[in-house]
Amino acid sequence: MTSEHLQWQKLKNNYLKQVEQALASIDHPKNSDILKDVDSHLETKFNELPPEHKNWEGYQNILIEMGPPQDYAELLCEETQPAMKRKFGINRFLAIMFIMVLIVVGGYLIYTTQKTPPPTPKIAENTFEFELDERILGKWAAVDFVKRIDDFDPSKKHWQGDLFLKSLTFKNNGALLCSNDKVKTYTRLWTKGKANPDRERPAFYYLRNLNGQTYLFYEWINGDVTDRGRAPSYYVLSQNPENVEFNTIKPLIHIVQEPSKEVKSEPPVKTEQIQIMQTPLVEKPSVLGKWIAVDCVKNADNFNPNQRQYKKPMMLTELHFASPGTVYWSFRNETVKQTSFGELAAESVMGQPAKYFIKTIDGEEFLFIEWITLEVTKQGKVPCYYVLRQSSATSSENESTKSSSVNSFNVVGRWISVDFVRNIENFRPQKKQWTGDLYLKNLTFYKNGSTSGPWTWKQNYLWRPGDRTKANFTIQEIQGTAYLFMEWMSGDVTIRGQKPAYYVLKKTQSPSNTLSRNRKITFGANYCTANYVRSILGSPNRIDMNGRMLRYDNLNLDLLFSRNGPLSEAHLNRGYKGELETGISLASSKHDVFITYGQPTRTVQTDKLSGRNDERVLYQKGNTSRIYYGRKGLVFWFGDNTINQIVVFKGTMFLE
Repeated sequence: MTSEHLQWQKLKNNYLKQVEQALASIDHPKNSDILKDVDSHLETKFNELPPEHKNWEGYQNILIEMGPPQDYAELLCEETQPAMKRKFGINRFLAIMFIMVLIVVGGYLIYTTQKTPPPTPKIAENTFEFELDERILGKWAAVDFVKRIDDFDPSKKHWQGDLFLKSLTFKNNGALLCSNDKVKTYTRLWTKGKANPDRERPAFYYLRNLNGQTYLFYEWINGDVTDRGRAPSYYVLSQNPENVEFNTIKPLIHIVQEPSKEVKSEPPVKTEQIQIMQTPLVEKPSVLGKWIAVDCVKNADNFNPNQRQYKKPMMLTELHFASPGTVYWSFRNETVKQTSFGELAAESVMGQPAKYFIKTIDGEEFLFIEWITLEVTKQGKVPCYYVLRQSSATSSENESTKSSSVNSFNVVGRWISVDFVRNIENFRPQKKQWTGDLYLKNLTFYKNGSTSGPWTWKQNYLWRPGDRTKANFTIQEIQGTAYLFMEWMSGDVTIRGQKPAYYVLKKTQSPSNTLSRNRKITFGANYCTANYVRSILGSPNRIDMNGRMLRYDNLNLDLLFSRNGPLSEAHLNRGYKGELETGISLASSKHDVFITYGQPTRTVQTDKLSGRNDERVLYQKGNTSRIYYGRKGLVFWFGDNTINQIVVFKGTMFLE
């Protein structure tokens, strides 16, 4: 019996037990017949499920459509009322027929809904391996409670009572601290994507960015979900609850060319909304680069470069406009916020558009940008202006980078990681700053805009569709060598607002240029026979499988050939010195593989690992496991968290 069938039997038996308990309260001669009919109907529906729907979600759909177990007792109960106690068989017959119709209709609904099953999260396995999700580390405070995620409105609180759940704190060791209004704190477990992964029904979480603020939607799993099969509601949590302003109306402002003529509009007046990213920044390239705050004034005309008006320490310390369309706000408390910008305005940290313009005073350019506060958004006050002067070092650096690195160097090709630095200025080719292992080993940029990693690239930034992050990169020539500086968008940047650090990569020639072309082998190519491999690698240490398997123990490499001659598989064994194009090698971990090539769709315990070629299914036997990435032409064999063997069966290899 498969694990899926065992899970179904457990859910079905629990449902039948509740039906039996409900019928036991009604002394009716047809109780056992009804119970058998329900059992038979449930099993029929299970057998009719297509294989892809034989999971927890599909089983729950069956039970939901069958209705609450109490409904069967309530229908029979009507027959036992005094007005229904006549000794005529017609009433009993009608009641039974009604129940049978209910079952048939329920079956029809199940059949139709199975064609378009709702997208619900998958159930966790009984055992789990902790996977870190840096985006949610830290404390989240509950701000609302909603039936569905789409019901949440940042400007209007949905739940009017007290919130039972007060906060969740995600620790990097897999511990989840929960606080509510009755118990001070209790501890649960969590892993990436869900809490309570050790339970039959975990609580899944989701992140959404609304109006410039990130919210965590946390499933609330209660008896309605686990026993009655209802959809869970959601607690809404924020790491910055002080910025959540319910029941507020965002003020509208006219777009005018000069800030001194800015007028606050009343709601009835038609206004033009500022579109932050409506058009790319093309007309004002001079805004790109780092700007240092020098003053804060109520009116732009009041600014005097020789006399500072704002006497207190300024909250905003600098702005860094990076192409295309990203601006970093640096504050006095050393936090950094990332937003977008366009030709007329930048998105402020409050989520409102902040207009900016550049003004030349005494031959020097200054940037004026609106300072959007709660008084502006809530009370409709006219914003003051931060005044910033462009850093001369940054300006010249940007110009040199823009002209020399982007135009003179071709980003297409393979880049090897050489260091990891806090700031670009910290990098020294002769002295490595990062003393540990570099997580990102290498990155290859292809002409079609794809890369060997999870990113696509365009112009001078990398885009990661999975978590929708954009990492800018720049290329500089230092001592005659091209180096690529790539922003590393970790949770410290995307969640806690810190300034990104940089991976430093050095361009290298492709393997076809650095290695002899005679070292190239291509799977399935007619030229790549056993005799061809012997001619370039020499005689193998051993020959197996009637000459089809050449074992080069000195290279920790086994090569398998098809019956008609060409190479079909390469087995990279422990100790093999080379690496895959993505940087994965025998020294990588199971976690590295899953991050690079995708998480398993499910985990299956089995007595036989060989020949299991279901795409991205992790088959496990004791401490050994195996996963098949057919689209990538790869198979990985694991021992605990280490890689024991990599099998390659597609593409071209350059032998190390």
